[in-house]
Amino acid sequence: MKDTKNEIQNDKEELNMNATVQEYGYLDLSKLRTRISKTISTEKALQDVTPINWSNDILYGEKKVQISKVKDK
Repeated sequence: MKDTKNEIQNDKEELNMNATVQEYGYLDLSKLRTRISKTISTEKALQDVTPINWSNDILYGEKKVQISKVKDK
């Protein structure tokens, strides 16, 4: 039996993570090994990235964010 709310919450989060892995599947590294790749700078790689403006509640851990896969219509 679980002793604390944190242990119960950790178990729920682990189950959610496992469900996500099953939903997305595993990364096939053999496909990456055969691709031609080119190294670029961090600045170039991130030039079009828009940062997320998280609220202070999220930044300080008072609230959580759950990111999930968009359902196909």
